[in-house]
Amino acid sequence: MISFSENKVSIEELKIIFKSNIDRTIFIVDYPYFHSDGNADFYNDFINENILSTRYKLQEDAIELSIAIHYFRMTYLEIISKIVYSRRGW
Repeated sequence: MISFSENKVSIEELKIIFKSNIDRTIFIVDYPYFHSDGNADFYNDFINENILSTRYKLQEDAIELSIAIHYFRMTYLEIISKIVYSRRGW
């Protein structure tokens, strides 16, 4: 396992990490180099491809990643709002 707090990851490493639900979640929570590793396009693509996913874990990680990298689109905020309120059962 890569120590995310000490190393910037390459695009090749990201592709491997993002294939695993557990590794992806840990990465999103622990990685401190989102804004300086040169992988912004990878992160943005992951969010765009998974924000509307019917697979809960992918959608959740896309939302968490968008928060971590401060990548918000108005449509995402509307979608996230609907998701949150639909899960509360109000």
